[in-house]
Amino acid sequence: MRDFPLGGIKTVNIRYRVTDGFYEGFVEKPVLVSRSTNPDNITVFNSRCTHLGCTVNWDEKKQLFICPCHMGTFYPDGRVKSGPPPRPLDRYATKVQDGDLFIEEA
Repeated sequence: MRDFPLGGIKTVNIRYRVTDGFYEGFVEKPVLVSRSTNPDNITVFNSRCTHLGCTVNWDEKKQLFICPCHMGTFYPDGRVKSGPPPRPLDRYATKVQDGDLFIEEA
């Protein structure tokens, strides 16, 4: 948890194993980790825009998630602020165990 500063948002690449029939491989993708000023409150967002799936980025200066493709914007809690996204950013279920953050892939 020390990698995620209080009151900050950080993009992190996660990597996990997938099995499809006989094929085994790894998937790597970015997620957006938000930690409020409450040390126990952490939220992990899917980095895909809910409009067309482009990757959103955190803009520290504007305090918004921004999709560069069609300029959709999201508030820090994932709600849509403007643009074409039809719904908030998707969230992952999380668990903190022994100081490590675990993310449940849907």
